[in-house]
Amino acid sequence: MRLLAIAARRVRRLGRSLARRLEAGLARSSRSRRKSSALFRLAEGNVVGLALADQAGRIRDANDEFLRIVGRARAEVEAGRLRWDDLTAAEYPSLDEGAIASLQGRGAVPPVEQAYLRPDGTRVPVLLGAVLLDRRSGTVLAIAVDLTKRKRAEKALRESEERFRTLAASAPIGIFEMDLQGRCSFVNQRWSELTGMPLEEALGEGWIRTFAPEQREAFLARWREAVAGRRPFALENVVVVVRGQRRRISGKAAPVLGSRGELTGYVGTVEDVTVQWQAEEERGRLLAAEREARAEAQEASRSKDQFLAVLSHELRNPLTPILSGAELLRRLPPGDPRAQRAVEAIDRNARLQARLVDDLLDLSRVARGKVRLNRAPVSLDAVVRAAVQSSEAAAAANGLRLDAVLEPGVWVDGDFDRLLQVALNLLSNAIKFTRSGGHVRIRCSREGASARLEVEDDGIGIDSGRLAGLFQMFQQGEIGGRRASGLGIGLALVKSIAELHGGSARAESHGTGRGARFAIELPLGTAPEVRLEALRGSAAGGPARVLLLEDNPDTRAMLSEALDEFGHQVSVAASGEEALALLEHERPDIILADIGLPGIDGYEFLLRARHLPGGRGVPAFAVTAFAERRDAERARAAGFEAHFVKPLDLSALDEQIRARVGAEPGRAAEEGGGAWTSGPGPAQAPRER
Repeated sequence: MRLLAIAARRVRRLGRSLARRLEAGLARSSRSRRKSSALFRLAEGNVVGLALADQAGRIRDANDEFLRIVGRARAEVEAGRLRWDDLTAAEYPSLDEGAIASLQGRGAVPPVEQAYLRPDGTRVPVLLGAVLLDRRSGTVLAIAVDLTKRKRAEKALRESEERFRTLAASAPIGIFEMDLQGRCSFVNQRWSELTGMPLEEALGEGWIRTFAPEQREAFLARWREAVAGRRPFALENVVVVVRGQRRRISGKAAPVLGSRGELTGYVGTVEDVTVQWQAEEERGRLLAAEREARAEAQEASRSKDQFLAVLSHELRNPLTPILSGAELLRRLPPGDPRAQRAVEAIDRNARLQARLVDDLLDLSRVARGKVRLNRAPVSLDAVVRAAVQSSEAAAAANGLRLDAVLEPGVWVDGDFDRLLQVALNLLSNAIKFTRSGGHVRIRCSREGASARLEVEDDGIGIDSGRLAGLFQMFQQGEIGGRRASGLGIGLALVKSIAELHGGSARAESHGTGRGARFAIELPLGTAPEVRLEALRGSAAGGPARVLLLEDNPDTRAMLSEALDEFGHQVSVAASGEEALALLEHERPDIILADIGLPGIDGYEFLLRARHLPGGRGVPAFAVTAFAERRDAERARAAGFEAHFVKPLDLSALDEQIRARVGAEPGRAAEEGGGAWTSGPGPAQAPRER
């Protein structure tokens, strides 16, 4: 508008000059009049329309721009048919009346916007001004500027602004505008939602309060650097406080340049990235966990490889004396004293290998959480006596003194076999790490409300750095700079079994070369009023007629010969069908049956045997390599009265056979068999798995 007013003033001055010349020309001849018209048309190159009119409204002359604006021909002007009032749109008559009054009073009409109407009905917006050139003649110079382009531009601008407002209002991101001093001049509704600040509070410098206090100064410093360098700047995971909650936003802002390239401000966008940031944080945690899991898996793989190598070594070691002893027995003449030593070596190493297999099974159960206890009142001194009896030979072989200090009447509610396993593992560990001439002591006692089982040695001791991980799997000590024998799982099993009993395990040592002490504490139990003793061989039991069902020829032959040496009369069968055929015409005193048989298995065999004359009511023992607890339970459910796990303790098996033969009919089945009795002693049947 201001530019148009300036243009109007300049045109007015030009119009007066031209008008004076034109008035002078009108007083001359027609030739002079044509010359003055030519002078009038000198303004045709300008962007304004000029017209001369009288106060009656007749247009006497006009330049081409004026004629273009009103859509009329020059012939109409020369014929005197073009009138001022015919050009004005119907809604503007008051403007014409006001213009006439202004001309008469002040001699000029200030610029005013109105519309001219073309013959085709087109409306042309114009900025119109007029000057009274001569009061006597009433000559008026009208000045018209076509506003069509400006109106189009204004309309386009209004539409653009409306689109921007609509876009800003519906945008899923926050939009803001700031000047160079950091004052906010505009924010949209989404910006307010993201930051929690009302629109009116964000304007000026209020927006800075949305940022967390600890980040404000750092952000303003970055903003000033961006302004000084005329650079864009970015917001990355900036913390804002929205209704008391800390949120994360990110965004970008770009510099706004003026017409001469000068920096005038910044406009930018922001968005809530809290969810993405949390997801990235979670992703980082998952990656870290994955890396840790991968490292653990790699370590587990290394441990597994090392464990398999150790397992191979430990299993092969006992095989050497067993095979060598067997070969020696095959070559020695009867009565050679070396034969007894070979038998002892075979027996000792076979038992060692059986212990290794037991430990492996227990390791699997611990890993799967499948270790279960067969609880009953257990005398802790009985556990210690059984452990000492089993460990005396190993202690003597290593040149050690083994002592037991027992406090009688210390009872716990526990699993006798598992507690015996604890005591044996602790004694085995102490014997292994104590040099020849040393001393190992095992002690049971009552300590307040707890029962305490303690094994102490004066051996090589434990470095303080190893105490914390001593009860973990695959932890193996060193003897003389070399790795000790064993699988490295004994102490881990000790701890697991103690905890299953509601107790604890701990180790103490004053350092390398100063011995070690291992202590197990368990909740005290109460002594039973009646305690069932283990069934043992007695004078009432004598040799028995035994039906042995075993498909493995070596096992069948060795068991048959061993039972024969114990005085029993043995019939053998290699399959369930063969054993059933024998029962058609024989009635044994005891049936010993393997479970994993070809054709019909041991369970099916026993079911059929009960329907035959020779098998009805005959006690049956399962003799099998299936060593899990569920195997023992299934055997009992199938009708077996005891469940013996290979390799067998032949002396214990002999005692159980004699006990069944000497028992009253049905008594063995009622008592459940020796494999489930709780008494200690060398005749104890193998614990169920």
